[in-house]
Amino acid sequence: PGFGKRRRTTHAGSLTFRAGLFEGFEALLTATAFNKELERQNPKGVTDTSEVEGLGDLQIMGRWQALSQKKGAPLSLALGLGLEIPTADSDNRNSFGTQPYMGPFLQLGTGSWNPKATLSATRVFGRSRLDGQLMYTINTEGEHHLEKGDLFQYNLGYGFAVNKYFTVGLGRKRGA
Repeated sequence: PGFGKRRRTTHAGSLTFRAGLFEGFEALLTATAFNKELERQNPKGVTDTSEVEGLGDLQIMGRWQALSQKKGAPLSLALGLGLEIPTADSDNRNSFGTQPYMGPFLQLGTGSWNPKATLSATRVFGRSRLDGQLMYTINTEGEHHLEKGDLFQYNLGYGFAVNKYFTVGLGRKRGA
């Protein structure tokens, strides 16, 4: 009875390159590195641990700045549309169970082209800044008939400008 216990762990780090294309519009390219681990115990008590690490799918985004605090608005507000490009490995094989491939959690990539939409807000005051973002991703069917399901994420962060070139910050990112 039952499938036993499971524990999933993900560590991720992202690097984003931004370029202003024209007044009020920028392009972003994001690469994310992952370390994912899944520990499973079947009903007979046998434990299996699977781990995958490497670069995930690349993301490109175009973002339009609807409001700018530098131009007198109370905050900066941006709207964006983008695409997750299937550049990462999605062929991680299963060594446990009956399915030949690991599920979407233990793949670095989705193997699918996934559209994204985002709404970002920033408020700068003194040397501090508050940042918030909402993002929705429509995940389509990818390699091996796997599909992650759509994803709604939100971020909230605080940053403090130590000097002209360096800001330290703390943030929270969640998805559902």
